[in-house]
Amino acid sequence: MRLAVLLIAAVATAAHAQPLFTDVPLANDAKITLTATWSKIVDSTYQLHESTDLYDLSPAKRTVTYHADDLTALLPENGDAPVDGLYRLDPERVIRFMKQFHPGARVHMHHGTGKGGGFASLLGSGDRYDIAFRVHADFRIADGTWFTPAGFEGRLILDKKGRPLYLKIALIDRNTNVDLNHAGMADIVYVPKMMLEGGDAKENHGRSFPRKKLARAFYPFLDIKWRPFAKAWPEASAADQRLHVMVLFGTLDDESC
Repeated sequence: MRLAVLLIAAVATAAHAQPLFTDVPLANDAKITLTATWSKIVDSTYQLHESTDLYDLSPAKRTVTYHADDLTALLPENGDAPVDGLYRLDPERVIRFMKQFHPGARVHMHHGTGKGGGFASLLGSGDRYDIAFRVHADFRIADGTWFTPAGFEGRLILDKKGRPLYLKIALIDRNTNVDLNHAGMADIVYVPKMMLEGGDAKENHGRSFPRKKLARAFYPFLDIKWRPFAKAWPEASAADQRLHVMVLFGTLDDESC
């Protein structure tokens, strides 16, 4: 009897561990108008932008209305999303949102070592569907001139019938968040706002944004428990172990550095 109880408990635990999938609906007549904002560079290391095409960038289209076919790019391909899990976004379809900023938006990073594409997570369902996502894109401004954001974080809120209540896609906000390349030279800069937003901003509430989970989808090395050198050195010395040391100019978990 005890063995039977243990087996039942093990089966129940395994079943509970399986992710819960739910169908995310999207109304055929779904649509939302997004307004683009793209502020000027306010801080840079080498002022590379001041005498180039990068100096005064602005959205290609101030407003664009997106319909159901566009919005499906942010939903799971087969319609079923794992609640609190991750699903991959099709970069070729997501890039259409980025082209509202500039027609030179590209899926693949020009330096060849980046992490393009996107991932999303369904945070909850019921009376509404709350989807958080992160996407990466590169922008070819002119021949030999590139504007490479750290990444974009977004949120899509749908009502229970699959009509969009709110959508926001915004440049990650940190003190350096864009890499510039022009004529073989590079600079790292800060852009306060680069955003697409539409719908009712009051609907942007609920669970906190899963920033770390989405970042780990792009960068598995974030699972490493990094230690400050001042703490790691005495610990390694005491254990007679070697250290793997990294000195960074910027951050590893975005595309701007």
